[in-house]
Amino acid sequence: MGHGPYYLIVDTYIFMSMQCANGHIACHSCRMKMQDKCPSCGMQISSNRCRAMEKLMDSVIVYYKKHDHEQECPNMGCFCPYPLCNFADPYKNLYIHFSEHKSAATSFTYKTPFSVSFEKNQKYVFLQKRNEGFLFVLKHHVRKYGRHFSVECIGSSLLDNQFVYQLTAKCMDTSFSLESVPEVHTRFDHQTRSKNSLTIPLSSLYKSGRVSVRLRVKKAPNV
Repeated sequence: MGHGPYYLIVDTYIFMSMQCANGHIACHSCRMKMQDKCPSCGMQISSNRCRAMEKLMDSVIVYYKKHDHEQECPNMGCFCPYPLCNFADPYKNLYIHFSEHKSAATSFTYKTPFSVSFEKNQKYVFLQKRNEGFLFVLKHHVRKYGRHFSVECIGSSLLDNQFVYQLTAKCMDTSFSLESVPEVHTRFDHQTRSKNSLTIPLSSLYKSGRVSVRLRVKKAPNV
């Protein structure tokens, strides 16, 4: 260890910070490695513990555990994507709730391809898995050079990499296709574009502006 600021390392089992007569702090592990010599000034490190630093580190550890828990917790709140609906609950309850929006979603089954048509100004279509209720959104963005289609899943991060989707479109004798994993979000935002999308150039589109895409959703092979 050289001179300068020192970062305390959390011990595998318990965090304890000791200090020398000059008030410099060292964790229990560093104290053992330095044979009770202060890494800052070389003075003897006493057995006096710095309680304030220990409390600070405890709060940091609790914060990171809280963050990890929120990312993986099945009770993490998810928001209903239906316009003007304020419902928010764990994703399984959200799926039950969304069924109450009657015909708001297109029902589908795994591995079975189905077609969805979009007008030029239509931004999305809700999709709900029959029986299991998983909720997806087929998004549509119109840009200067083309139209982009992607699929997102509404739920917690527990659903990351749980599904695979295939998008295909045929326009003016040209075929376009994409296979990807839907991004998972607790809240739906139709303005944001997914990282992966099926792009159809404007030069391949009919003047009517209507586009039909074919979609197939399935569970990932490792699920």
